[in-house]
Amino acid sequence: MVTSLGAAVSLLEQNPVFGVTITLGAYEIGSWIQRHCGGSPLANPVLISITLIVAGLELAGISYDTYLRGGGLVRFLLGPATVALALPIYLNADRIRGAALGIFAGVTVGATVACASAVGIAWLMGAPDDLL
Repeated sequence: MVTSLGAAVSLLEQNPVFGVTITLGAYEIGSWIQRHCGGSPLANPVLISITLIVAGLELAGISYDTYLRGGGLVRFLLGPATVALALPIYLNADRIRGAALGIFAGVTVGATVACASAVGIAWLMGAPDDLL
């Protein structure tokens, strides 16, 4: 029988389902928050779940490697899920072609902002010039 919270956490950490459960639970909380914010893209469930997972692991003193034993299963399943998107993309190819200009503009702006923000954050954090 488990006699302390530390022993219970230790027991949970050993189970690979731990990482999957934490990941799915955090994502559900993030989805709930986004729904209650009117679907705002600023309340991104993925960003919220990452924040919750990192904070929870830090507060509980659980290493990332321990979490990844089960959480890595989710990462592994992202490959087949990505491939499964091929059929809906194929079925909507005409709509995608019709929105090609908007998609191109969005990808261009997104890539530019991503690169600029990565360099800007690195510069603000004092990264050396050769890295910048």
